Amino acid sequence: MAGSAEEEMSWPHTFFHDDVLSLLGSHVPLAQRIKALKELSEVVHTQRLEQHAVEALWLAIKDLLDKSNPAEARQLTLEFITALISGQLSRLGVLKSHFFAIIERHNIAEDACQRLELLKALTENGKKVEYIEEIIGPFLLRWLPEVQHTGRVSEYISLLVNMVHYNAAYLDEVIVSGLVMYICDVAKKPDSFGNMELFLDLLNALVCYSSLSVDALVPFITTLCHTLNVERFCNKSWQIMRKLLGTHLGHSVVCTLCSLLSNRYYESDPMLLRGAVFYIGMSLWGPSKVKSLKHSFGSVLPSLQQAALSEHAIVVYEVSLSTARLVRKYGRNLSLIEWDHVIGILMIIFENVEQAKGESYCPGNMLDSFNDAISSIETYHSTSEFNGSSEMFFALVEKCLAYRPLTSALALLSFKSESLHSIHLDWPAKVNAFLKQFYWADQQCTEVRLKALEVLNNLIDNHRLLHEDLLMSNVVMPTFGLLVNDHDIEVRSRAVQLLVALAQECSPEWCPKLIHIISEVAHLCVSSDFIAEKANEDNLQDSKVACFGLLEIFKYKLFQTPAHLVISCYDALAHHLQQQYQNRCTSKTSCIIRLAMFNTLLNLRVNSEGYIGLLEDHAISYSSFVRRKGQQSGLEESSLDYCKTMEIVLSCLKLETEWDVLSLVIHSLDKVLQCRRLTCCCVDRMNDLCSALCYMVWYTCKQYHVVL
Repeated sequence: MAGSAEEEMSWPHTFFHDDVLSLLGSHVPLAQRIKALKELSEVVHTQRLEQHAVEALWLAIKDLLDKSNPAEARQLTLEFITALISGQLSRLGVLKSHFFAIIERHNIAEDACQRLELLKALTENGKKVEYIEEIIGPFLLRWLPEVQHTGRVSEYISLLVNMVHYNAAYLDEVIVSGLVMYICDVAKKPDSFGNMELFLDLLNALVCYSSLSVDALVPFITTLCHTLNVERFCNKSWQIMRKLLGTHLGHSVVCTLCSLLSNRYYESDPMLLRGAVFYIGMSLWGPSKVKSLKHSFGSVLPSLQQAALSEHAIVVYEVSLSTARLVRKYGRNLSLIEWDHVIGILMIIFENVEQAKGESYCPGNMLDSFNDAISSIETYHSTSEFNGSSEMFFALVEKCLAYRPLTSALALLSFKSESLHSIHLDWPAKVNAFLKQFYWADQQCTEVRLKALEVLNNLIDNHRLLHEDLLMSNVVMPTFGLLVNDHDIEVRSRAVQLLVALAQECSPEWCPKLIHIISEVAHLCVSSDFIAEKANEDNLQDSKVACFGLLEIFKYKLFQTPAHLVISCYDALAHHLQQQYQNRCTSKTSCIIRLAMFNTLLNLRVNSEGYIGLLEDHAISYSSFVRRKGQQSGLEESSLDYCKTMEIVLSCLKLETEWDVLSLVIHSLDKVLQCRRLTCCCVDRMNDLCSALCYMVWYTCKQYHVVL
């Protein structure tokens, strides 16, 4: 384009006379012509030439480009033409097409660098292509392989970027596809890493300013998948892909990404697979997702599941990150089929975690994302927002329970407890399997075992009336028969509470066995081994619960038949108290147990018919089934031997070290002794009782120098 009149006046003008042109003519020796070109290069580059001077100069030197001339002459001529074009570019007009034809036809390989400089000058590095719009595109594509061998690929790519940026309208789909395929092919080569950023700039320009064809998608996408794995190019690669996904090809891009994951040809390319997984996840449910994409999660999850089967840990790790992000953000919106795919993916990921335990690869990060997904699903399940298969999910939780926190074990326990119904033929076996997993497991924590006991307690409450014998014989007795050997005090305590409640309600044939189990736990604190260990107060809690449970059963069964159950409880209580004194139990918990037992045993009374009663809240309630031993009851097993209580009282008066207990016994004795029907069978113990009381008075007087 010609400059303005003002510009024409401001530029210095140079006029070429015939004598100057004659120095460049073909009749002049080559050395002189080359010398003249060197001298004129600065002039034609910096000064405005007269009209038609460019044409005249070209006619004078065009023969120098002949292949027969030395390379130095040709290259110097091309450099001269480059200087000429740079200086006179605004006035060339249609001559641009002529000089472009020179670049196109001069296909001598060793002159490629000078041709490239000439092309850069002619097009202002690709920004202006007037008069050559229709022909420059195919040439640029054809010339790419030749330029690659010159070592000046970066300059050529920079020209191509400007070409696409400013003149994309002149590049049809065939040219664009050809550029993409060739650039992506070059980008795969190890020696192209230094130009990778320029390659990405060109791909970015092609996405922004031209129209890509579907044929170019595979190489375009595979290149971006590879560059994504390079930290330096990661962000730029994602930005280019995001732009591509936002175009009319967005749907095709997602389909191509999915096909890459499913194609066995790419199984050995972990970087490509990882990139494809990342792009799918980020575009559809990532923080910068492409809103124009309308794909359902179910349309891409099968491909992610296929990718999770990869032998490459880095691919599986990327799948785990993407899946965890999907579950965390959109888990509430997933359908049943989508959840099936998600759980299938998580199952494969867990298998990879298990396999990686013995290998050099550390699965820690993969395990973190896996646990993140599982925790999110557990939250959805607890709030009834999980639309998938609970059976499939908890089957997965059960497999990975060793890697999960306590909440997962409790959630699994609650889910499995829902299937423990008597409608199944083998339901007792299912209950035992449930207890084996959550109650008897060697490394099962206390909280889970306690929850299992709670489930069992509810199960017994709901099914005892119809299935008591089945429950007792197949579940309760096998589970608690050796409760005394359980290592967990808290579990023993809770189990005793369950058995105490059951003993009060179950049929008489099972009650003695339950009382025996409770008695064994109660007697733990008075065993010689236990006392030798000098256990602390916390270790006595289960015995305390058992003793109070025996008292509770005794009071409850006192007014029910058969009477021998009361006698069993009474004998267990009396034996426990006697053992406490024999083994000199002095702990605070033992004292509390003795207080409670004496408070019950010393409040027993007998009516005129010989039936045992209990004084509570200033009122006496008499049994209709239990008599004092010595009465003509007809059944020895229903008779309560109160002499055992008197023997314990004697032991208390002689050995008790706690004033609270001793005070209770002394203050209660007068009421007991006033009930002659209760103590008349213990006449042979009265002398011992009087002796013990007299000794206490004498010892006290001696201690405090009191004269009676």
